[in-house]
Amino acid sequence: MSTEVLKHYNQESSFFRAFLDKKMKYTSGLFLKDSDDLQQSIDNMLDLHLQLGEITERSRILDVGCGWGATALHLREKGHSCHYTGVTPSRVQIEFIQGLNLLNCNLVEGFFDGIKPNISDQKFDL
Repeated sequence: MSTEVLKHYNQESSFFRAFLDKKMKYTSGLFLKDSDDLQQSIDNMLDLHLQLGEITERSRILDVGCGWGATALHLREKGHSCHYTGVTPSRVQIEFIQGLNLLNCNLVEGFFDGIKPNISDQKFDL
């Protein structure tokens, strides 16, 4: 399975830009109003995650399957400078996120079950 996953996620970002929102979030959104479009629904969902997580500037976030960095980007847009660690097996996604020039953003390449020793000495709130 890992070969097929890597094959999929290592496609160039232009492929995903054709059908994802501007933050390239690879999940469904939260449509709160009939007038919400895809982008608003994605922002609604990310806002809810931040609210439920009670994010503070001291929060340490571990985002397993961080994709194209939508959560990290949303944190920046909302003015949060908390510590963020994103995990993805895709070198293409890591390079894309690095191009966003996000502060306090650590990226780990690998499948979650293979990177545990590399982050086991770190503590995360969310």
